[in-house]
Amino acid sequence: MAVKLPRENWPDDRLDELNRKVDKGFEKVDEGFEKVDERFDLARAEMKSEVGQLRGEMNGRLEAVDGRFDHLDKKIDRLTYYLLAASVAIIAALIRSGAF
Repeated sequence: MAVKLPRENWPDDRLDELNRKVDKGFEKVDEGFEKVDERFDLARAEMKSEVGQLRGEMNGRLEAVDGRFDHLDKKIDRLTYYLLAASVAIIAALIRSGAF
């Protein structure tokens, strides 16, 4: 008694039909992936646009912060100058008065 292999149980027309069904299934899968790719491309473009807007906003705010630090630096420089000038004046006054 010979054992029949599965291929021997299937006529060629049934195998052709199965082959067509498999091909149609893969076509549907390919279409699905194309739709997913389109959605990812759209989402990527939207994200790129939003990131560009955020960078613009951040740069504007950083420039404002830089301006504030520049203003603060000038105030500290002036304060240092006034403290130095006051120290020199006090030392000069003490020297004139004979305290040294």
